Amino acid sequence: MSSEHCYGVLGWPLGHSASPALMGRLMEERQCSYPYTLLAYPEYPGILSLAREHRQLIGFNVTLPYKIKIFQEIFFESKKNAAWSLSPEALACGAVNCVRLHRDTFGSVSGVTGHNTDAQGFATALAVLEPNRLEGPALVMGDGGASKAVVHVLHAMGIACSQLSRKITGHSTPNAKVQTLLAWEDAEANLIQAHPLLIQCTPIGMWPSETEMPPLPTMAMEGIGPHHRVMDLIYRPERTLFLEQCAARGAHVLGGWTMLEQQAIASLEFWLA
Repeated sequence: MSSEHCYGVLGWPLGHSASPALMGRLMEERQCSYPYTLLAYPEYPGILSLAREHRQLIGFNVTLPYKIKIFQEIFFESKKNAAWSLSPEALACGAVNCVRLHRDTFGSVSGVTGHNTDAQGFATALAVLEPNRLEGPALVMGDGGASKAVVHVLHAMGIACSQLSRKITGHSTPNAKVQTLLAWEDAEANLIQAHPLLIQCTPIGMWPSETEMPPLPTMAMEGIGPHHRVMDLIYRPERTLFLEQCAARGAHVLGGWTMLEQQAIASLEFWLA
């Protein structure tokens, strides 16, 4: 591959992102060196527009809030263009966090492959959170793109899960992998207590808003105890205020760095295969 090729991460905002430093280290370990840049867009640009603006781009990660939008774009385009496709992992999750651009000799995009490495990263992180058998049920906090991979992995492991969402309406129904879909205000202490595995999937509490907490009802945290295993997908700060409060109540906790690193390794393997 040409040394002019580059990779990046698409999302908004990206001021917190550790991806350039992390990917730079991983590439150095593999004795390859490609620029890795922040692709910060306040509005979703679309894949072809992004590729035209960044002519050397041949692969990129996707972070909030675009993992579902980019999945939908590739999914619908693949129905009419065989050169656009989704990996089995992306299809299973319903979200994309890793894209490979195929370019012709003129540099135009000739094909696109959407992939999901969050699932692999999350599965590895779960084993760090609890090396022994994890006991459910799980409560997945949030319904954005990252939560799709979380739900997929829990379902594959046979762990029943419920999910909290801000988007509950009278017609809302959970996907087939979720036992119950609940509004945040329904997450009282007794519900928290009954779900010994908690996965916080929203950006609430991420730098620079470290003092923010997920919108749980007053007194809900009283349901947390030593029987809990709690993961927050946020990696900056290393421990969110939510995790600190869970740990203070005896819970075993893990931040998002392990998942970030493992999905990054899987992304690089996907691009360089």
